[in-house]
Amino acid sequence: MTIRYLSDLHFDHETILAFDNRPFNSVAELGEALIARWNAVVEPEDLTWILGDFCPGDGARWRTLLQRLNGRKALICGNHDAPESVEAARDLLEDVAEYREIVDGGRHVSSATIPSPPSTTTTRAGFTSTATSTAPLSGTSPSTASVC
Repeated sequence: MTIRYLSDLHFDHETILAFDNRPFNSVAELGEALIARWNAVVEPEDLTWILGDFCPGDGARWRTLLQRLNGRKALICGNHDAPESVEAARDLLEDVAEYREIVDGGRHVSSATIPSPPSTTTTRAGFTSTATSTAPLSGTSPSTASVC
């Protein structure tokens, strides 16, 4: 089993093509490419930690996407992940959290989603996420986020 980490897939996020300069003609094309690339490397027993911003869509869309992706999945909530969508797909995720510490091959891994340090407040789908980072992610000072 391999543990994988990735973030900011932004399935179905209409403005992501221009914002991130992603080389696709549509979000549908981007989504199909992400699924194909994921499934080309992720085995059924692998665990993939999705570190935020999976999809701004509704629960039915989350379920469809998660069912198309190989392997086991866990989520660290991002500011584009609506709580009601996460809840609708929770049974397809091994873990859902705002922050998680795990040991991976002897390495201590801390996972959180912090949108745009040093300080950002975002309102999405009826909830407000505030993130503050007091040091680079490689530093030892704490970072906090409340996004689920």
